[in-house]
Amino acid sequence: MPDDVPAPELRDLTQRLNKVLPRFDDLVLGLRDLSATMAHEMKTPLQVIRSDLSRLCRADGDAARSQIAADIDRTIDIANARLHSIMQLFRLEAQVEIPMQAEIDLSGLVENAVDDLVDLLETRDRVVQADVAGGIRVAGNRQLLDLMIGNLLTNSAKYAPKGAHICIGLTRQGHGFRLSVSNTGQGFPEDVRKSAFERYSRAGSTGD
Repeated sequence: MPDDVPAPELRDLTQRLNKVLPRFDDLVLGLRDLSATMAHEMKTPLQVIRSDLSRLCRADGDAARSQIAADIDRTIDIANARLHSIMQLFRLEAQVEIPMQAEIDLSGLVENAVDDLVDLLETRDRVVQADVAGGIRVAGNRQLLDLMIGNLLTNSAKYAPKGAHICIGLTRQGHGFRLSVSNTGQGFPEDVRKSAFERYSRAGSTGD
């Protein structure tokens, strides 16, 4: 809206509107990104729950059914934590201060993520190999670290062909550590290598 309106009583209103209106575009784009991210991040927990429900239907005995029900309950907790992690991520991108912890059990986060990956691939022809050193602790935000590790592992499974080996390693290196995730797939296709680390960039899945 033009700032040079002749009526003085409207000039201040016009200037205020001109400051506020551009923020609506940012809010709409932010909501679109948030929706897309939530849809992407919820796929894995929902797949795990679907797999566990299939196991529950085939289970014999109360003990087995109780264990699978407990697994489903744990996956729901993981999904809730992942939603919280996404909100933390968007707070970070909006340059809003996020809580940081001095000591986070990185070894435990990786081990839990490996367990979730094994559950996801239980009925698929893929092998998970993990070498996780215990007692590695780092400073940071627990939810965001959990989100990052979960994404690395689920992507390694999603783009691994049948019969592939998925390898996860967490090792000490001097005063630091090294986290590695790899599979025996064919690697990034040439046409996606330049955009591989951009948000929402993806190649065709080789998974089932």
